[in-house]
Amino acid sequence: MTLLRAEKDCVLTREGHTELTIALLEMAGLECVGICCEMIGDDGKSMKKDQTKEYADKNNHVFISGDEIIKEYKEFRNQ
Repeated sequence: MTLLRAEKDCVLTREGHTELTIALLEMAGLECVGICCEMIGDDGKSMKKDQTKEYADKNNHVFISGDEIIKEYKEFRNQ
């Protein structure tokens, strides 16, 4: 496991997976320490957004896009 550190101001500075994870935790009022992972398809490659959405639907998981997180985080920070 590689340790990562989010940029200051999370997705307002950089729109990466680490920053998205920390933004979600901050909005939830949780400790800003989290784990993110990359979803790998049967072909051994990173899954595309439509594949992850399909996986979420099939397995009754919530799917939230990075764009949705960024939009909500900007509103959250402007409160």
